[in-house]
Amino acid sequence: MSSEVTTPLSTSNFQLSTGPAVRIGLRYVRGLSEKRGAKEIEDERAGGGEFRSLFDFLERTRMKREQVENLVACGAFDGFGLERRELLWQLGLLYRSEGRNAGQRQLALALHTEQDMVTLPPMSDWDRMRADYLVLGLTPGRHPMSFLRPRLNEGMATSRMLESLADGAQIEVAGLVVCRQQPGTAKGFVFLVLEDEWGLVNVIVRPDLYEEQRPIVRGEPFLIVKGELQRRDGITNLMAQSFTPLRAGEGLAPASHNFGHGEHGGRH
Repeated sequence: MSSEVTTPLSTSNFQLSTGPAVRIGLRYVRGLSEKRGAKEIEDERAGGGEFRSLFDFLERTRMKREQVENLVACGAFDGFGLERRELLWQLGLLYRSEGRNAGQRQLALALHTEQDMVTLPPMSDWDRMRADYLVLGLTPGRHPMSFLRPRLNEGMATSRMLESLADGAQIEVAGLVVCRQQPGTAKGFVFLVLEDEWGLVNVIVRPDLYEEQRPIVRGEPFLIVKGELQRRDGITNLMAQSFTPLRAGEGLAPASHNFGHGEHGGRH
């Protein structure tokens, strides 16, 4: 049984799911946290019922404009019948900062914005994916590699092909770097995890190669890795021989989880 991954806030009034669904929590939305913003939305929805429109949401919460923009951008209000760009336009017509932080607020009359609305083209799949990464740090939609795959040569291996390839095979793989590790006990070896549309690839980087291509290994979110496939004790790794940046487009640089000592610590 497959499960659908859906956007934050997407309850029955926002987005219908035909099967089991994993709901992305509101705290993943940039500008919200479990204690600030997310809890207010959840408490208001529990006490006052589902939000019926963007105007209803604005009147019943004290969200700042940037927070609401982020919710719109990641699809939280897709069920309101407007495209995301149209919702952002409507937000500009409806949002008023005056009095939003007051303890007791008099609800405004719903404004008729139809006459001020414009027809805007819907966001493309690429635009939605890019917005998801900017706002959520992940995407419930198409993996970015599915957009980049047509630019790669047909001989490029994928994660789902690795088990069928022979030990020692010379291959190239491409993917999003989701993890970098440089354990203090690894004698200078660096370990990467690449993610493509179908799974993960473990990459081992020798100390000399790391020093030679340090800026690429450290800083590029998408990589093409050439190397030798190795199988040891049931574990499949790619021993890297060279790295090439895979340019994904302006503004798309998903963060990886980096662990280790010195300049590899933290999350970029």
